[in-house]
Amino acid sequence: MNDQRWKGLLLALTVGAVGCAGPGPEQDGRYYTWVDASGQVRHTRIAEQRMEDRAGTARADTPSANTRARRNTSTSQDKGASSASPQSPKSTTGESRDDDEALAYTLENYPDGNELARQGFVREGGPRPYFTWRDATGELRNTPYQPEPGAFTDDAGEPEAPSLTPAREIVADSGSPTRAPNPEALSNMGVETEGPSLIEQWQRTCCESLPVADAVPWDASRAFGAGLDPSGPRYDFASGKSHYRLVSLPSASKAPALVLQLRSYVRDGVVLPTLVFLDQSMEVRRLITDVTYRFEPESWSRRAFLEARLAAYPAQGEAWLLILTRQADQQGQTVYETDEGPEVIPHAPTGEIGLQQHR
Repeated sequence: MNDQRWKGLLLALTVGAVGCAGPGPEQDGRYYTWVDASGQVRHTRIAEQRMEDRAGTARADTPSANTRARRNTSTSQDKGASSASPQSPKSTTGESRDDDEALAYTLENYPDGNELARQGFVREGGPRPYFTWRDATGELRNTPYQPEPGAFTDDAGEPEAPSLTPAREIVADSGSPTRAPNPEALSNMGVETEGPSLIEQWQRTCCESLPVADAVPWDASRAFGAGLDPSGPRYDFASGKSHYRLVSLPSASKAPALVLQLRSYVRDGVVLPTLVFLDQSMEVRRLITDVTYRFEPESWSRRAFLEARLAAYPAQGEAWLLILTRQADQQGQTVYETDEGPEVIPHAPTGEIGLQQHR
C-alpha cells in the first residue's frame, strides 16, 4: 500500500515538472535578439511568413486571438524594443516585381559593351570611379573622377604598322629580263662590261622547272611549318645547291599585302633562310637575303629560334614564296651573348621553319 502511494506521488511530481517545462504563451514564435544603443540585450518577436514559391510570393499567417492578446499585454520595454528594431520585411511580391524589372533584357540593364567602354564604364546615374590619395595632414581622401570618352577603347588612332626586319632586298624590273651581250665579243671590241646582277642570275637559273606538287598552302589562321627537310627536293640555285620549300601565297583579293613572321628553330644547328618571291609563271620577282634575324634564346616552354618579319605583296604579282639557304650561309654560324659568355650556334642546310601571318 505504501509502495502504491509513493508511485502515485512520483507520477504526480513528474507530470507537474513536464507541465512547468512547457513553453508559455510569451515564448511562442521566433525572436530576434539585438543590442540597443545603451548596451541592453533586447528580444523582438518576428512575424512568421510562409514562402509560396521561388519567385518570392508569400502569404503572411493571420495572427490568432491569443497572439493579439499577447501583443496587447506586452511590457513597455518590449514596446521600446519593437520601435527601435528594424522594420519588418516588405512583401516579397513587390521584391519579385523589382527583381524581374532588374533582370529584364533592356539596354538600361544590359548596355552595349563597346558603348559602355566609350563612356569609361560609367553607367548613367551610377557611381563614378574614384582615386584614393593622402593629403598634407595624412588624411586619406577619395576623389571621384569622370574618365575621358574613349579612354578604354582603341578609337584613339590607327594601329601602328609592324616594323620590318632589316634585310637586303632586290626587286626585278617590271619588264622581262633582256639577254646580255656576249662578254667575249665585248672584250674583243674593248668594251668593259659589268657582270650580271644578282637578280639577273636568279632569273636565268630559276625557277620554271621547280615542281609545285608538294607546295605548302598558306594558312592565315595559325602558324604552320615550312621547314627544309633532308629528304626533300634539292636544287642548284644561283647561290649554290640547297634544299628548298615552296609556299603558295594568298590571292591579292584576300591579302593585297601582308607581313609574314618567319622563325627558324635551333636544333643541332639552325637554318639561315633566304626568301625568293615568284609570280604565277615561277619567274623571280623579288629576292630577300642577308636578313638581320633576331635571336630568341631557349626557355622552359619553347626552343630557341631566329625570327624575322618580312613583307609580301600579292597585289604586285607575288604568288609563290621560295625558302632556301645560300651555300655560303650553310657554312657560317650565329654567335650571341649570354650571362656566361658568347655562345655559338652552327648553321645547318636543313631544319625546322615556321611561318605565320602577322596581324
